[in-house]
Amino acid sequence: METIIQSTIVNSQIRIRRKRLLPAPGTIVTGVGQKVTPNQTVARTSQNIKYEIIPLSDLLKLSPADVKNALTITPGARISQGMTILEKKGALGRSLKYDSPYDGELYDVKNGSLIIKQAGDVYELRAQLPGRVVQAIPNMGIVLETFGALIQA
Repeated sequence: METIIQSTIVNSQIRIRRKRLLPAPGTIVTGVGQKVTPNQTVARTSQNIKYEIIPLSDLLKLSPADVKNALTITPGARISQGMTILEKKGALGRSLKYDSPYDGELYDVKNGSLIIKQAGDVYELRAQLPGRVVQAIPNMGIVLETFGALIQA
């Protein structure tokens, strides 16, 4: 028969450090030395980012070079739904316009197609314990320090 010795270690007042990390790179919203509460947001990131490809040269019957020249915005610019992103003056006062069907960012233009990066869901990282921020891990999270009892059984 096997004998199991049970012991419990209780440290009544000990310094506890815990890392709080984002699942993807993001923005740290607290600073080193700041006191936080358990429900306080310490960092944010976007998740579930989608890319939409719009074949404008096929839709508007334009050459890829004409699509690039007629754009009213440049890659990297923020766009909102309904915003005019392409405008081409035609003959006899006629013009061709295309409005964005999505909110997001113009990611790139390739072969007459627009690649739009849609905004994803915002993920907020909570502190989950009261304490003080002792270290910021760039773009990933923080290290919290608090004092309390630690029970190991």
